[in-house]
Amino acid sequence: MGIVISWVVLSLAFMATAWLLPGMRVDGARGALVGAAIYGALNAVLAKILFVVLGIITIGIGFVLFFVTAWVVNVILLKLTDKLTDGIHLETTGTAMAGAFLISLISGALHLFV
Repeated sequence: MGIVISWVVLSLAFMATAWLLPGMRVDGARGALVGAAIYGALNAVLAKILFVVLGIITIGIGFVLFFVTAWVVNVILLKLTDKLTDGIHLETTGTAMAGAFLISLISGALHLFV
């Protein structure tokens, strides 16, 4: 049941971010659900690998600057989600950067209430 709640929370975060961010568009609830499912799957499979790779590439600075590295990983995952689904649309990489930040912030806040 926890995974379903997390999926719905992430979908709501996608829709709220698209509402707040002019360069991001989500095609309705279905687009948000599909986008959240793809983003969640990519996060489960690739996030730790990308985090370690970025940490090694930056000669350990990425591990020290944990939050920046985690944000960059989320930007990469959001861009991949945009490419893999028709329900999420990002205009620029700057939009993905702002979107990754807002999605993390909103989903974190929503998880406090669920």
